[in-house]
Amino acid sequence: MKWSRRRIAALTAIAATLVFAAVAAAGAGLGNGDFERGNLDNWSVASNGPGAWFVYSGKQAPPAGATIDRPPQGTYAAVAGQFGPSQTALYRMLSLGTSKTQQISFYVYYRNECGTTFAPYLQEYRIEILKGGVDPLTNDPADTLRTLFVTKDGDPAAMKPTLERYVLSGLGGHVTLRFLASADCAPMTAATDAVKLQSAS
Repeated sequence: MKWSRRRIAALTAIAATLVFAAVAAAGAGLGNGDFERGNLDNWSVASNGPGAWFVYSGKQAPPAGATIDRPPQGTYAAVAGQFGPSQTALYRMLSLGTSKTQQISFYVYYRNECGTTFAPYLQEYRIEILKGGVDPLTNDPADTLRTLFVTKDGDPAAMKPTLERYVLSGLGGHVTLRFLASADCAPMTAATDAVKLQSAS
């Protein structure tokens, strides 16, 4: 399903009706990490091009109704959708403190309409810990403290919801958690759910 002028024009037509949450998280808690408020409260969205993050339920992702797995827990999850070539980031600030090692966990899943092709297109799903305060759409490796997940050329065209856990050893203070979907040749429907931050055992 390659990009079409009709799909890009459709996004332009409805752009004025789309409102995205841009609320920064406060403190170390992860309120609405499971998206069960049915919105993106405590999360922020930044986009370059006709793409964005949405909360969804069921098996269709906004804005174009792309097929995606049901939320793996609860009723709602977060998903990236596009009408044309774009990058879109779902992100929030985390306070890791200084005295305890933290562990972060979340479900990760996606459908790549380019099939198993990721390169040479900018077609990928990345989940990273960035320095606090950097541009959420940054591609500068110097801004990345830890890469938690990234798709590669040859990976499956779709990934079922999988619970991932990562120990954030050696990190402290204020950082940014980013879920970045890049779609160049076709939609990259990336999703997450049940994002939790806790002390590592």
